[in-house]
Amino acid sequence: MKWGNSVMKSRTSLLNKALLSHFSSAIFWVTLIFLILNIISLPLILWLYQQQSNILQLETINKDFFLQLSSVQQVIGMSFAAIIGIILFNYLNNEAASDFMHSLPIKRNKILSHILLVGFSAIVIPLLITAIILGLQSLLFIDNLSLSTIALWFVYSIFTHVVIFTISVLTGFFVNGSFLHIQLIIMVLFLPLVLWTLIYSTAGLTFDGVSSRFSDYVEPILDITFPFVAIDQLVADFNLSLTITWAIVAIIFIILTFIVYKYRRNERVNLSFNFTWLKDILIAITTVAGMLALGTFVSFFIEHSLFISIIAYVVGALITFIIVEMLFQSSVKISFSLRTFSITIVTIIVFWLLFILSWNHYINSVPDKENIESVSITTDGNTMYQEPVDDFFEESYMFKSNRQAIENARNIHEIAVAEKDSPRLYNENSSPVMISYKLKDGHTKTLEFLTLDSDSKVMDLIDQQKNREYNMEEDMLLNMKNDRDLDTLAANETMIELDKNLVSDYKNKESDLQVLNPYIGNETGRISIEASDSSNYQTGQSSLYNPAILDNVEDEEYKLTDLMNIDETSEMYLLEIEEGEYKDFFKDFNSISLSKMKEEYDIQDVEDAPQVIQDLNDKGLDPSSGKLLIYGYPEYSADDLDEETAANMIYKIISIK
Repeated sequence: MKWGNSVMKSRTSLLNKALLSHFSSAIFWVTLIFLILNIISLPLILWLYQQQSNILQLETINKDFFLQLSSVQQVIGMSFAAIIGIILFNYLNNEAASDFMHSLPIKRNKILSHILLVGFSAIVIPLLITAIILGLQSLLFIDNLSLSTIALWFVYSIFTHVVIFTISVLTGFFVNGSFLHIQLIIMVLFLPLVLWTLIYSTAGLTFDGVSSRFSDYVEPILDITFPFVAIDQLVADFNLSLTITWAIVAIIFIILTFIVYKYRRNERVNLSFNFTWLKDILIAITTVAGMLALGTFVSFFIEHSLFISIIAYVVGALITFIIVEMLFQSSVKISFSLRTFSITIVTIIVFWLLFILSWNHYINSVPDKENIESVSITTDGNTMYQEPVDDFFEESYMFKSNRQAIENARNIHEIAVAEKDSPRLYNENSSPVMISYKLKDGHTKTLEFLTLDSDSKVMDLIDQQKNREYNMEEDMLLNMKNDRDLDTLAANETMIELDKNLVSDYKNKESDLQVLNPYIGNETGRISIEASDSSNYQTGQSSLYNPAILDNVEDEEYKLTDLMNIDETSEMYLLEIEEGEYKDFFKDFNSISLSKMKEEYDIQDVEDAPQVIQDLNDKGLDPSSGKLLIYGYPEYSADDLDEETAANMIYKIISIK
């Protein structure tokens, strides 16, 4: 063979030109497509955007904008890196090509070195050409796009593409066939995340105490899901230690590639897997994932039937096992393996044992107080499901660090564990409770109980903790960092814009909140605030009793009643109450309907709504008066609602003069 003779003649050179030419030609057209897509996804898009921005005054192209835009290129580049790994090692899947390649007087490690060199070159050269074009654009017409930013993108893109390429190369030695190779790459990249998502979903339907915020559990798994890491570091914060870790992993993969290639046997080329143990493991794990997928899907829609859920899990496992065998054997007529089936059954049994024991332990175990740095307990659905951004708020936001608060949280946790029920058993009188521990080792443990009765002792302990003093930790404006470059700051319900100086002014008048009666400060006069910057959006609660809010309304036409979201069409009621009655009153307000409260308290209908509106705007608020105004939203009537609906779900309260 001509090509074979060419290889023979250059056997003593450091680089074999025939090998380089052969492998380069195999991926030439794919590489060209990659280059074209690179140019379209970055230089061309930037040029078009620049032309439009000159006309429409769009956002300036800067470093953050460019890196976020390049996330599309990252998807293209990582896909390309996986594809060339499949193409370059496709000769291993053909018996004749594999025998011929390995019959040449060239050692396997030298063949592999040439393939890696061709692959790395196919990644670097298109990226370099794209970077040069971007550099010319920055010099000619994109003023805010620096060469250093382009260099950063270039180096980072090489890193991400090479990591995917090494994964593609290594996985290729374990299977025979391009289709199987693609399956294995997808499994390596995404199966851990998919499996953990299914485990978490199953746990949420099985145990009360699992937080409904997936972000409380997913971070370690996202760190090993490289495509997510690659894109997230462009649009969010760059994590140097995580990048170094993945760089080390890529080096290890390259070393393993040489080792696995050395021990790979050519006679197994007609088998789907070169190592049967890997096939058994993948089938077992994938079967568990399929079992959880169908079981969770059925359990979500048929929540109260444990028997049907068990049937769904069994059927899901059986269907997945058959489908995966078909995919791995590349045939609908599969060969049944008792060994593979037995390993899968054992894996399923072990999984359920570990699943039940580990989640029970996680939910039931109360951290030692010596290991707790601070705690947060909330029953407010508005704040329960929003995770505060660390760089947006002070560390104290939503968390208390005093000894009494920590001990109280531990007591609440213990009682909740004793009183909780299965999430499958619906309880219309239940109240949600979320407990979060910040531990001294840097971890956060979050639990969410949804089956506790509203008259549980837990609720009394939470009320005692909450209304011991004004909750500075839960006040959004008090805990926002002063150095935030805010795009928006507004009253969330009415979208009334507030001056950006509000944060510092509000903190300067913190003393006005410290003297409030805890029940008045925590249960009345609350206003929802929203704030956003270039990358974050947050909402939270603050107090209208702090005069800084009204002082910092940008449009002076807005008055106090506008911030309160009340007008003459709102339902309004008045109540004069003694300080000693606050505890029972607010407990009832948060648990029973207003119609029932009228039977217990002297709640009077407002007869002259325009006068109340005028008095509010003229006289303002008085948190020490004992005179409470209970009010609803404008043009909103609660007549059609269930009489069992708690008053706090419909109405607000504020203390007036």
